[in-house]
Amino acid sequence: MAGAAIEDPQGHLWFASTLGVMRYDPARDRTPPAPPAVVVDAAFSSVQGAIRPGSRLGTAVGTITFKLAVPTFRDEDRIRFRHRLLPVEHEWSEPEYSNVVRLASVAPGSYRFEAIAEDVSGRRSATVMELPFSVLLPWWRTPLAELFGCLLLLGLVVLAFRVRTRRLQRERNRLEQVVEERTRELQAQAAELQRLASTDELTGTANRRKFAQALELELQRLSRSPDGARLSLILLDLDGFKEINDTHGHDAGDRLLAAIGRRLRERLRSTDLVARFGGDEFAVILPLTSRNGAQRAALKLIQAVAKVKVPMDDREIGVTASAGFAVVASTADVTGKLDQLITQADMALYAAKRAGGNRVYSLDGTWQ
Repeated sequence: MAGAAIEDPQGHLWFASTLGVMRYDPARDRTPPAPPAVVVDAAFSSVQGAIRPGSRLGTAVGTITFKLAVPTFRDEDRIRFRHRLLPVEHEWSEPEYSNVVRLASVAPGSYRFEAIAEDVSGRRSATVMELPFSVLLPWWRTPLAELFGCLLLLGLVVLAFRVRTRRLQRERNRLEQVVEERTRELQAQAAELQRLASTDELTGTANRRKFAQALELELQRLSRSPDGARLSLILLDLDGFKEINDTHGHDAGDRLLAAIGRRLRERLRSTDLVARFGGDEFAVILPLTSRNGAQRAALKLIQAVAKVKVPMDDREIGVTASAGFAVVASTADVTGKLDQLITQADMALYAAKRAGGNRVYSLDGTWQ
């Protein structure tokens, strides 16, 4: 029977063949060895060239190619290869007969390429081939560059903050300036309104309302002053002013009144107050002024009025003035005395006018 074999007691197998009887001893049969370790025949980058163990490749590596080989001639065409790229791939690849491995788009990092050989029986190389290499980070991703980037970003944030702060400060300063200017304008307008409310528009002197307020205030102040203090009031009326209006017109009369108002203000102290009391009548408040001081002031004022001249056509026009004054002492009870003081001065004024004008009169000195 073809292919038949007989096993003897020693375990040998006996076969019949055309050459005779053949004996096979299984104990002497040797198992084929496992494939030897893989070696790298070539490793290179399509951009940077050859790769050696420990190579540091630049950022652009292109495609990395490994050509593997097994140093054996036994069943060479039946050797397969497995590979992996640590730490990206932890499992071995499926066995392939191709000895060329290509890796595309390898990111920056440290790697170890490993490969083993495997025969058809599944026996693997006892030693794993290892080829470590690394792909460098681009310069903008290096720790130093990242630190610089962080510092730059921080600097930009600080700069933006300072720019914004300065812009806000400038805006704040601008608004404060606008508010300040507006406040000054309002204050000026308020002061102007106050001035208009207390000033006679024609003569520039205080008006009747301002005069009453000032006289009441000075009377109250006098009541708190030491004994012997005096407050004087002068009423001054222009002589013949009606004839000026009737002869030369009201425009001429207004110009004359304005000029007299300026002259009266120039002749008084800063503490004194001159007011337009009526049409052509003025009132002068003289704080802390005795009877003699009031008389001298009244004479000075009527002399100043007599010197005021206003050009009119081919001539100059002017008038004289009469004055009456009254004085109140600090020892007097001045409560409600405002009208009484004005009446005293008014009576003295008309006494001066009845006497012919251009003179100063008073009634019995101070009144108690």
